[in-house]
Amino acid sequence: MTGSDWIDFFKGIPDKEHELIMISLKNGAEVAFQRIMKYLDKLMIVRGRLGGTDDADRVFCIPYDHIDMVFFTRPQDDHVVQAIFGEIIGGVRRAYLTDDEEEAEKELAAEAVNSVNPDVSTEGAIPVTDKPPPLNVSALRSRLLQKSKRVDPRTRKL
Repeated sequence: MTGSDWIDFFKGIPDKEHELIMISLKNGAEVAFQRIMKYLDKLMIVRGRLGGTDDADRVFCIPYDHIDMVFFTRPQDDHVVQAIFGEIIGGVRRAYLTDDEEEAEKELAAEAVNSVNPDVSTEGAIPVTDKPPPLNVSALRSRLLQKSKRVDPRTRKL
């Protein structure tokens, strides 16, 4: 990527998200951003810290051609990712579907299967998109807190 590509990329990320950005440089160093201070033609000036340290408020001059990878330090919701990067391909869109739209997609998929192989029935098939039943957290917690029955290796008894 060129310097102008990196500038456009970082300008597309909202200022409040800058604290979540970490970059990996080609020499292996990582820089966690606090904020981007200035964009120049060949480098950018950033306030932040080196990855793995807590020495904040350092100023870095980072050449664009030394940037190897950019990532967020915390998970981002689908709507934030789409707001930053625009239309996303793959599974991100599914999070935005309403129940009616998802049902319509299931019907279209079933029609597509039937049009390719009309002998295959989708009736009674388990839908792939169905979620498993919710976990009973209190039951799991009580099972974890029960005394475990362990075999004594010397006597081979419980």
